Amino acid sequence: MSKVPLVTRKNIKDAEATNAEYLAKINKTLGTEWTLDVDYAGLYAEIATAKPDYAETVGDVTTWYFERLADNLESFVNKDDMYKEALVEEVSANKIKAFEIVDEDSFYNKVAIKDGALVLIVPRNNIATNVDNIAQDLESIL
Repeated sequence: MSKVPLVTRKNIKDAEATNAEYLAKINKTLGTEWTLDVDYAGLYAEIATAKPDYAETVGDVTTWYFERLADNLESFVNKDDMYKEALVEEVSANKIKAFEIVDEDSFYNKVAIKDGALVLIVPRNNIATNVDNIAQDLESIL
């Protein structure tokens, strides 16, 4: 992360502790141990270009998504045990990969399962927009 400015690196460091709390909530909800795979340097590069006002707060941006992800996964699995079982089975790598930035802009965010990981997909022009929706499309991909 040497190309990431110091103020942004500090923001990321501070956010990692909060993100760990959200990951703990996800792990408790799912009854498994998942990991977060975040390319902070890559995300910084995308945000610096697409949404420069957020460039210094990359860590905060990840926290916004992970907070809502933890809440939305909890709501999802509380629908029925079958939902929890399907999610745990499909996300066999027990990993959340954040973020895949795409050029498409017909949605705010969505998730996919790739190589056994839950991938958070965000259009470049919609980074940090409507983060509350993250993983609300989960039922349709299971």
